Amino acid sequence: MQKTAAPKIQINSTNPAVIQGMKLMAQAKKQKEKREKEEAKQKTKRAPIWAVDFEGTITTKRRYPNIGEPNVSVIELLKMARLRGVRVVLWTCREGEHLTKALEWCKGYGLEFDAVNENISEAIEYLGRDTRKVLADIYIDDKSFHLWGEEGEKKLWELVQNL
Repeated sequence: MQKTAAPKIQINSTNPAVIQGMKLMAQAKKQKEKREKEEAKQKTKRAPIWAVDFEGTITTKRRYPNIGEPNVSVIELLKMARLRGVRVVLWTCREGEHLTKALEWCKGYGLEFDAVNENISEAIEYLGRDTRKVLADIYIDDKSFHLWGEEGEKKLWELVQNL
């Protein structure tokens, strides 16, 4: 059932009390709209999600199937981010025994993850379904390329031309 807007009523009055009352009503309406907008925003708000690669990102070099040296600054950054509410997903090609060893290695440095190679439950709820690509606000990977504006596109075209 569709709501119909109430007709606007024009009141022409020079009475200061009526004018003041109308101003207060307009302010109250604006405050109510602002509050409703903020409540709607809070309902859809979710914690930020970061997806992070292992080889060459959490480690300093790619040494697959072995494990490289720890990238201490990234490890500490991820630990701090988690303490501040960021949900961190390990997004790696490792699987099986190699993945288990990597997770144990990370745990040894105090780094744990909210998910591994899959979406966290909040992401699935937010999207209304599970997706093959891990949903993240930020993807941290040593092989990533940022395509920002004309400069990023120009660099990408240069890469293609040099192939």
